Amino acid sequence: LFSASSRIGVHEDGPRRAERVVWSGTIPEDKYVEPLPTALHSKWPGIYSTITSAKKACRKREMFVDGKLASCSTVVYPNDLVERRQRANAGLFEQDHTLRATIPVVYEDEEMAVINKPAGLATHGGTVAESGEGGTPVGKSNGRSVRSLLIHVLKPTTSQEEPLRRPVHVHRLDRPTSGLLVCAKTKPALRGLSESFASRGVKKRYRAVVVGRLEGSGTVDAPLDGAPAVTTWKAVETTRSLKYDWLTTLDLFPATGRTHQLRRHCAYQLGCPILGDTRYGGYGDGGSDEEVGAKLPNASTKSGSGLYLASIELNIDHPTRGGGLHFMIEEPPKFAALRVREQGRYDRLSAEEKAPISPRLLDCEKP
Repeated sequence: LFSASSRIGVHEDGPRRAERVVWSGTIPEDKYVEPLPTALHSKWPGIYSTITSAKKACRKREMFVDGKLASCSTVVYPNDLVERRQRANAGLFEQDHTLRATIPVVYEDEEMAVINKPAGLATHGGTVAESGEGGTPVGKSNGRSVRSLLIHVLKPTTSQEEPLRRPVHVHRLDRPTSGLLVCAKTKPALRGLSESFASRGVKKRYRAVVVGRLEGSGTVDAPLDGAPAVTTWKAVETTRSLKYDWLTTLDLFPATGRTHQLRRHCAYQLGCPILGDTRYGGYGDGGSDEEVGAKLPNASTKSGSGLYLASIELNIDHPTRGGGLHFMIEEPPKFAALRVREQGRYDRLSAEEKAPISPRLLDCEKP
């Protein structure tokens, strides 16, 4: 049996998107009780040429048995009705709207979106432990990442131009880094955005607080991992600190996108590691990962509030409509709070040191 029809799928697992039945068949009466993938392959080898292809359809949540969503472990019986359903129009799988507040959305249309990734949230998962907000170590993502949450954060696309099954991020930010992250909702948008990043057509500005004193501006042109790496920097302001002596707020403009490029350039070439960087924060002028230099005079760059690095500005062309798009967000509140706190502590101590000594205290010191 073969049939094709459209319907709004509603089943025991709850409402689904608009979908259509692209294939259906009935398990013959002479068939033994067996797992669904095995039955699909043995009965309809022209459609499901291997058990693997049948399993793939089940994993995509497309197979139904007597109207119920089936899995690879579903057992079928004689006369069971098996259907394969796919989307009748554009749109994503059902969403958990309680998760929408997890990631702020800066911009969104039918083809792309820009989000503000929180610090401590992995872009694509992974198990590398680094400090997140509050200085707590961040290990395995436990299933929570930008990739897994986007489907709940962004609205389903209504575009008919090759809509993606689920939105995807186009580039990455390190787990402890916060800020602007570009996502695609259709295949044409994904191709266009990926080409923009690959051709260096995307202009980005990061805000960082580094340990040490820098003034003016400059460019670091130092290869990383055998590939060219260029970063332009500009000092925004300097802050005195009892713990770190000097802190400098920098604007960083990466011309390339090497792994940990900004963190490594600040630590190794500028000699001023980014505050809160537990991986590269202990070294100064080194030139390379293999030949890192001596320890900085400061004992530690651990801040207790995570990494002080954020992507705050982005210029990019729209992937399908053309025309430039400009996005800018404020630096995280912890940046200003840090500067006020450190400068305040330094000023208070300086005032105490400069205060005249009371005559009464001088009298007490006389033998």
